[in-house]
Amino acid sequence: MIFIRESKREVVIGSAIGILLSAGIILKNYGEPVSWELVILLLMSLILGFIDKKLTCLAYVTALVYLMDTILVGFKLKAMYFTLPYEKLILIVGALHMLEGLLTYLFGARENQCIINYKRNQITGGYQAYRKWYIPLFLFTIKGFYVPLLCVLVYADETYTMKPEAKAKKSGKCIWMYGSIILLIGLLVCLRKVPLVLGMIMMPIAHELLFVINDFMERGPYMYSLPKKGVRVIEINKEQKQRNNIKRGDVILKVNGKNIIGEEEYYKQLLEKRLVMMIEDLDGNKKILSFDKEEYEKLEIIILPRE
Repeated sequence: MIFIRESKREVVIGSAIGILLSAGIILKNYGEPVSWELVILLLMSLILGFIDKKLTCLAYVTALVYLMDTILVGFKLKAMYFTLPYEKLILIVGALHMLEGLLTYLFGARENQCIINYKRNQITGGYQAYRKWYIPLFLFTIKGFYVPLLCVLVYADETYTMKPEAKAKKSGKCIWMYGSIILLIGLLVCLRKVPLVLGMIMMPIAHELLFVINDFMERGPYMYSLPKKGVRVIEINKEQKQRNNIKRGDVILKVNGKNIIGEEEYYKQLLEKRLVMMIEDLDGNKKILSFDKEEYEKLEIIILPRE
């Protein structure tokens, strides 16, 4: 997996959000005393992460512990094992996912990298986004004193059918909606309007539905497929992106008057000192751009290979 370093701005945002939420928790005295059951819950989250990264999410861990708890009740052993604040855990899952959805919508595509993959029997270009936010929260207490817990919210996604900015906004909305539904169910459980088991079932099932929706969003036509003529640009130096007229997805049709059929012709023409290019954008508009060789090399353009 490609690791992209988090920006200082988002670290500050995550910390600020954590401080504000923690202030509300402390003022309302919503802290939960730390118990060995909560420690087991966190350890189980880490262990499940070795099986699948998504299983570190509290939506899965809490439901799994509840299932174990229910089995132990059947053997009349519950008093010896888990006594967890399940209602509060449902609320926490809902609230954290609402926050994750908001951060994904606003910052999910801030940094992304191009990827090349073989899908539906063809080579296609896409983008991978990976964002991580650290939210310090004072959720639990030890002998009356609040202790910090570092919550990690992660958005990791790939898209081949839309721009990463559009995908992050759609994903953010879906995650926020999931969090809203779980939070509502948690409130109804606290008010004894719906049974606890409903929340435990909905958390993992609705979370899996997010992946189904994501797959559905990727069923459209690929945005950066191989062009019939020319070579397609799928990445460009981020520092140079705003300083020139070549964009992601553009197709380079001609260089110095020579038709570009594939990579061989393209790289051969790059040996010239002056480059005059005919370029077609995603909307079918054509333009002529010229570059010095050194100027063009600074763009660090990556094209979609045919093989």
